[in-house]
Amino acid sequence: MKMIATNLSYRAFFVNVWLYCLLAAMSAQGQEVTPATVLDYMLKQIDAAASASDGTGYEYARGMAYFRALQYENSLKSFQKAITVEPENPLFLGMIANCHFHLHQYEDAVKWYQKTASVNPAYPKAYLRLGLSLERLNRPVEALEAYQKSIKATPDQQSSLYYAAKILFDQGKLEESLQFIKTLRSSSDEYTEPIYLQAQIARKQGDMDAAKALMAEFQEKRKQEHVAFDELPRLNDDNSARQAASSTHFDLALILFESDRPSDALAQLEAGIDLDPNDINTRLNALEMAMDRDQIDFVENQLRWLVKTDAKNGYYAYRLGVLLGMKKQYQEAEPFLQRAVSLLPNNPNALRGLIDCLIELRRDYPLALSLSLDLVDMDASAASYDLLSRAYYINGRLDESIEAMGKASQIDPNNPVYKKRYQALLSRRNQ
Repeated sequence: MKMIATNLSYRAFFVNVWLYCLLAAMSAQGQEVTPATVLDYMLKQIDAAASASDGTGYEYARGMAYFRALQYENSLKSFQKAITVEPENPLFLGMIANCHFHLHQYEDAVKWYQKTASVNPAYPKAYLRLGLSLERLNRPVEALEAYQKSIKATPDQQSSLYYAAKILFDQGKLEESLQFIKTLRSSSDEYTEPIYLQAQIARKQGDMDAAKALMAEFQEKRKQEHVAFDELPRLNDDNSARQAASSTHFDLALILFESDRPSDALAQLEAGIDLDPNDINTRLNALEMAMDRDQIDFVENQLRWLVKTDAKNGYYAYRLGVLLGMKKQYQEAEPFLQRAVSLLPNNPNALRGLIDCLIELRRDYPLALSLSLDLVDMDASAASYDLLSRAYYINGRLDESIEAMGKASQIDPNNPVYKKRYQALLSRRNQ
């Protein structure tokens, strides 16, 4: 359970092969996931998985199912049961805090967010929602401190930057507020709220031309906006209902992976994908979870689907080519890596994968060398010089191979592989 609790995420999933067959049968009978049926669907999957296991991680999955269905009181009860097993688990602490927040129990939310942050300062949105809770309690000075901690502690700073800027604006600190807004807009310009606030700052500073231009930009962007800063769960359409159900499969999958039941976990991933087979993000979530657990065949199947569905995405082609290379299927890997290089001309990893493939195929040595020289111009890393050394060697240019390997060893002096290759090349020259 310790492993489960440490690695659980909001987008996890899974159960056993028997359950997967049951799901297929349910689908054949015409039962669909809809906003009206999604909670019942999620709870049935969790109960079936829990009945076939003696694991203790299922209260988390149940709590998440209730949370996605906006039933925060029931969600809170499940997470309170889960936390009796692991009282210091930041995920459970954070979800208890989230439930209190959505129940408008802001004093309790503050307490639990503080507890979450004390256990894991980088916990996603702990400081952000602590700030929001403090604002609801009319404690803006403490809220600003929480937002500033969020900006430092977590990589997703956008909401915290905005809310901090808003407090500073309300305090009349216009320049400080503007700096937060500019930082936010330099990283993402998809939200309308910062544009509106920037327009208000310009108006307060007397720059009416800038204020009018920003308001025009705000109004135009508002027509296109489809996400909010701190979006609540929603189950008001078929698509979001399917996503919620899929997320439950992912929760179960992660529990089963950590319980050392990979085949059952993969069946849950497949079940989650089947709920919305054309959703790329769902497949990517499943792919990443399977990749972390070395489920190569499953990963390959997902990558093949992604490459076929989005042929212009070089990243998918690159990952599939590298994976096939890992399986020593170089002949099949080569065209995917060539596609990746053409679509990602400035990506050294894609080029590195193609060069490695050409070398392993033992053909077109001059091309492998030419590409390796391009690679070190693009990325003068130890790995690039190592590949250049190999390319020189297969082209019969031993001295230059030794020189390139020497550079690799200088860049990464603690790498035993480079040291060994360098010594082997020197020995070859001395023979």
